[in-house]
Amino acid sequence: MVLGRGLLGRRSLAALGAACARRGLGPALLGALLHHTDLRKSLTVEQGAMKVELLPALTDNYMYLIIDDETKEAAIVDPVQPQKVVETVKKLGVKLTTVLTTHHHWDHAGGNEKLVKLAPGLKVCGGDDRIGALTHKVTHLSTLQVGSLHVKCLSTPCHTSGHICYFVNKPSSSEPPAVFTGDTLFVAGCGKFYEGTADEMYRALLEVLGRLPPDTEKYSVGEPTVPSTIAEEFTYNPFMRVREKTVQQHAGETEPVTTMRAIRKEKDHFKVPRD
Repeated sequence: MVLGRGLLGRRSLAALGAACARRGLGPALLGALLHHTDLRKSLTVEQGAMKVELLPALTDNYMYLIIDDETKEAAIVDPVQPQKVVETVKKLGVKLTTVLTTHHHWDHAGGNEKLVKLAPGLKVCGGDDRIGALTHKVTHLSTLQVGSLHVKCLSTPCHTSGHICYFVNKPSSSEPPAVFTGDTLFVAGCGKFYEGTADEMYRALLEVLGRLPPDTEKYSVGEPTVPSTIAEEFTYNPFMRVREKTVQQHAGETEPVTTMRAIRKEKDHFKVPRD
C-alpha cells in the first residue's frame, strides 16, 4: 500500500482511476486528486431537479451553492467568501435562503457574519454554538427544506465535536441524492481528529455516511474535485476500508477502530519524499 496522500495502494489507485473515467475525466484530474493540485475552477453539477455550483474559495476550499431547479431557492454550504456567493446568486437569478455550516473552523464558517449583512434574513444552520451568525442549531436527523429539496442533518463528530454533514435529496426523484461532508470525508481520505477519537470517525464514516444510498454523490469542502459516490469511497478510501484484512494487516492491527487510529496517525506524520 502506498502511504501518504490518501494511503492509496494499487487497488485503490485503479478504483479511483475508474471512477474518474466514468465521469469522462482524464488522468490530469487523477493527478490533481493525488497531489492536491489546485484546479481553482468553478463547475456546475446537475443532478436532476438539483444543481450544485462548485465555487472556489481561499486557496484550497470549495463552497457549494445548492439550487432547487423547481423553485430557484438555494442554500450555500460553508460560504467563507460571502461576496463571491452574493455575486453568483445574482448572476444565476436564484433566491438564497439558507446557510448550511458543516463546522465552526474559520475556513468554513468565517464568512457567515458578513454574508448575513449582505443578504439579511438568511437561515444559518449548524451543529455548534461556536458558529458565527447561527440562527438554527441542528442535531442528528434534524430536517429542513430548500424549496422542494429535503435536507437531513447528520451528526459526524470527530474533526470537531459539532460537525454536521448535510444529506440532500428530492423526495420521489429517481436522481441520486447528495451529501456535503465538510472536513469529515474526502475523496480517498478523511479529516483530522482534532476534537474526537478514532471510534467517532469510524462511526461517522462507516455507520452514518457509509449507510447512505451507495449512489449518493459526496461533496467535501477542502478538495479540488468533482464528487465521488459513497460506493466508490468504499473501493478506494482506506479509512472506509478499515474492516478489510488487507488494510488491517498494513496497519498491524486486527480491529477496525484501532486500524482507523493507526492509519490516521500514519497520514498525519507522512512527509512528501524529496526528489
